Parts: sequence; C-alpha cells; structure tokens
Amino acid sequence: MIYSEDLLSGSEKSVGGIGATNGSGNGGSPGGIPSGGSSAENGATGGMSPGEPSSGSGGSGDTDGAGGSNGEGAASGEGATSGEGATSGEGASTGEGASTGQGATGAGSGDDGAERVLVDDLEHPTKNYSNNPFVGVWSTVTDGTGTLTQPGTGSAFTSTGDAAEGDRFVRLAGADFTNWGTDLYISLNERQSGPQLIDMSDYDGLVFQGRSASGDLALSVAIEDQFSRDFAEDNGGTTSHASSDTYYLVSSWSEVKVSFSDIAFHAEREPDTDKIYSIHFTTDAAEPDFSIDKLEFYKD
Repeated sequence: MIYSEDLLSGSEKSVGGIGATNGSGNGGSPGGIPSGGSSAENGATGGMSPGEPSSGSGGSGDTDGAGGSNGEGAASGEGATSGEGATSGEGASTGEGASTGQGATGAGSGDDGAERVLVDDLEHPTKNYSNNPFVGVWSTVTDGTGTLTQPGTGSAFTSTGDAAEGDRFVRLAGADFTNWGTDLYISLNERQSGPQLIDMSDYDGLVFQGRSASGDLALSVAIEDQFSRDFAEDNGGTTSHASSDTYYLVSSWSEVKVSFSDIAFHAEREPDTDKIYSIHFTTDAAEPDFSIDKLEFYKD
C-alpha cells in the first residue's frame, strides 16, 4: 500500500458553537484514504474499484431491446464493496443497469431556504440503502492500528435512540488508532455492476447532521470523484479524495453544511461534481465516536 501524507488540506471551520481556527492543514488528518489496508468489521478491504455499466441489447422495429444486467442485487459474497457483499437485494431492476452519470431528482427545501435532495435518512437497519436515484452501501475502513466497536453488523449496522431525525443514525466508534485514523463512507450509485458515477453538478454542496460523543472532534468531509480515482491509479493506488475543510462536531446534533467550493484537491481544484463516486467522513482521532444522520445535497 502506498500512502500519501499531503492530500487533505484547507482551513478549519466550526460547527455547533466551536470557534474556528483558520490555517492550513487539518491537524494531522490523513493525507488521503488508502486504497488498501485493514478494513473495519463492516467496511471494505481497501478502496472501491469502479464497475463498468452494462448495456442492453438493441431492439428492432417496435420491439424493445433487452435490458442491461439484472438488478437482483449487487455481486454478493465476502469482499464485495463492504465486506459482506455490496447492495445485494437492493440492486437496480432488470434493464436499468448501472447508469453512469445519473442525476438527482425530487428536491425539497431546508430551513435555510436552499433546495435540497435527500441521499439517505438512515432509517434502515442494515448498511444498504436505496433512495432513487441514490443506491449504495455505508462502509468503514481504518488505518489498521485500532479497533472499531461501531457500527454494528447485519441488521444492527445503524444505531437507534437519540437520532437527529427519525429513529436511526449511523455511528462510528473505536479506540487505539495511531496513524491516519478511520473513514466512514457512503457510495452514491452502486448497482449490480459496482460503484458508478453520479452527476450532482446542479447542486452547491452537501449537508448532514453530525455529533460527537468523544469531545470536540475534527471531521474531514471528502468526495471521491473521477479525477481523484484516476490520480490514485496513476500514483500507486492511493485513493486521494478531494477534501473539505475540517469541521468540529460537538456533543449535540448540529447541521454541517459543506460547500463544494470549500473542497479542494491538493488545495488546487474543486471536485468534479458531475462525476462523483462516494462521500467520506474521516477523522484522525485516537478514540473516535461520532454519528451522522440525514445526508443531503443542497442548492442555494
């Protein structure tokens, strides 16, 4: 595994009343999420490889062509995207295939008046979710030095109790991490052919509810786009996500709003928002314990 130290950058922002500390870097957060290494109990072993969309056969005359690969769930079995199979049972229907570059529809609005589209409200017990056009898996990966105790497994992947909204949320907790830390991430368009691109270029950023049970916790929000994946393939396998500023989570649920314009790859470029694979929540905390609820994209 090749691991780069300098890929996450940006100034620090505050959430929930914690004062902002401007400056470069993110307090020792990882310089990129490695594509290999030890996975958490429910996470992927290493990074995700892009799947190729299947194409249906063409029809003749008035006869419809055959659909693409069956959507009877993603390829199941050990070592799929999340270690327990990818989106088995929640794949696309026959003929839908893995639609590269599919865009989001069905937006609502938030308290700030911004137009929003829901990715996942976490109101499901397992790591798999489906909310058209978004479908995929929540996964975890670690630096291999510590141990995760949350999220759970199977039907206990998400947690119940004091959620920001509804009854469920996803929690990452663990101890004894001494390298770059831990990564909780969600694929956005993972159908039967594996992770595919999705086009979110009509939106200005993402927003979610977050909190920490381990004191003020620095959380970096990252996007894996086509550019960062290509960069990884050209540089020995390092999955170098475009990264946001660092946000501090506190003990109460707080809304975190991340503008695409804040996210920079090597502090030089914004992500390709029309070519997004996944969203990552990363911390270098030795004893992380944070929760995420209601993930959305927004448009001002």
